[in-house]
Amino acid sequence: MKSRSKIAEVTTVPLPYVQDDEQTQTHSPNPVKTTLDLSFFQRFEGTGRQGQGYRGKWFKVYKGVEVGISAEIGKTLPDDALLELLLNRTGTILVVRESPNGIRLRRYHQKEGQQHKGKAGRVTCKALVNALLELNVELPVVFKAEWDEELKAWVGRR
Repeated sequence: MKSRSKIAEVTTVPLPYVQDDEQTQTHSPNPVKTTLDLSFFQRFEGTGRQGQGYRGKWFKVYKGVEVGISAEIGKTLPDDALLELLLNRTGTILVVRESPNGIRLRRYHQKEGQQHKGKAGRVTCKALVNALLELNVELPVVFKAEWDEELKAWVGRR
């Protein structure tokens, strides 16, 4: 026996008629009111970089040796930032914060043969890439990040 799942329940309020005369019926100026139960709908939301272009707060660890930092995060960092990267033991949380012994943030990118300075940046960290590969994390991987005031650091989760 096939069962049919309920896709959506729609309740429509009938539109009242206003009698101008016996031969002509016109609709009232009030719009139709419809009530939808959204619990039966499939939800589509933004998931990090997909569907949002390069906007947002994220880190992206590439297959090579680089870690990309979004422009949203990059604009909060000084031009000469030295960054420390911390990865939890399961490889699901990446913390990035300024440190005097950190890795230099690079912001210059090639564009039509000329260098221009952008807000986004990259750091080179082969050890981080190797650590993620040892944890069987498929690269490239994106960590969605938020500022943690207590840690004074950007905390990204994949």
